Amino acid sequence: MSGGSARTVGRRRIADAKLWTRQSLPRLYRLLWFTKRSVLHGGSRFRCAVCDRGMRRWKKDPTNTWEAICPWCESRARHRRMWLWISRETDLLCGPRRLLHIAPEQGLLERFASADQVTYVKGDIDSPLADVALDLRATPFPTGCFDAIVCSHVLEHIADDRTAMKELARILRPGGWALLMVPFYPERRTDEDPSASRQERLIRFGQEDHVRTYGGDYVDRLHDAGFDVEYEMYGTKFESRFARRHGLPFGEFLIAGWKPTVLHGQSSVETIVEHLNVDDVGLTSTYSAT
Repeated sequence: MSGGSARTVGRRRIADAKLWTRQSLPRLYRLLWFTKRSVLHGGSRFRCAVCDRGMRRWKKDPTNTWEAICPWCESRARHRRMWLWISRETDLLCGPRRLLHIAPEQGLLERFASADQVTYVKGDIDSPLADVALDLRATPFPTGCFDAIVCSHVLEHIADDRTAMKELARILRPGGWALLMVPFYPERRTDEDPSASRQERLIRFGQEDHVRTYGGDYVDRLHDAGFDVEYEMYGTKFESRFARRHGLPFGEFLIAGWKPTVLHGQSSVETIVEHLNVDDVGLTSTYSAT
C-alpha cells in the first residue's frame, strides 16, 4: 500500500471513530444515567405524579432537605402539585389546546410535550429550553392566541410586573386560564424594591434575583390586568398517604387566573370584535367568539 493510500485509510478510520464516538457516547451516557438511578432509586414505594414512575426513595436537594426531587424527571413538589391541578381541574388534555409555558421546567416540559393534542410553545428570555426568546412585557404573540398559560415563579423577577400581567391577559383567549404562581403571603401586603441591592434582595425577598414578595394585593394586581382570580392552599386536600407517596410534604398556594369572556369594563359585543379573525404568528388560529 502506498503512503498516500495509507494516509487516506487512516483518515477514514479516524473519521469513523469520531462518528462512532458522537453516536455512541450519548447512548452510553443515558445507559449509565439510567443504571445509576435504577440502583439508587429504583422501586415502587413512592411515585412521581408528573412522569408516573416509581422509586424507592426521592432525590434530595442539599440546600432544602425537605424537598423531594424525582430522580427520573427532576420534578419538585411544586411541579407535582401543578401537574395534579392541571390534569384534574382543567380541560387542557381533553382536546386541541394551545399552551404557552414561560420559563419551562424540565419535568413539566417533557409531560406537556408528550400530550397528543396540545400545541406546546416554550418561552423565556434566555433559556436554552425555550422555543421563543421573549420579554414577558411585550411578547410577539397576537391577542387571544393561547388557551392556557403556565407561568410559575417568574413575575417576582420582573420590575414592571403589571405590564407583564396585562400582556399575559392579552395573549390569553377569553375563557382561557393561566397558572400564575409566585411567592405569595396573603396575610401581608406586597413588599417590593427593584432598586434594592442583591444582598438586600436576598434578605427581604429570599433570592438575589427577586424584586418582591407578593402579599394579598397580588390578587388585585391580576384583577386590574384583566383576570378573574382564584387561589387555594393546594396539596392539603390530599389524604396523608397519597401526599407521602407522591412527595407532597406540605401545601402551597396555587394561584390561577381566568380571562373572562366579557372583559372587565367591556360589553360582550366589544369582546367579540376584539377577538374575531385572530391572525396567528407561527401558530394556527381558528377561534370563534364565545
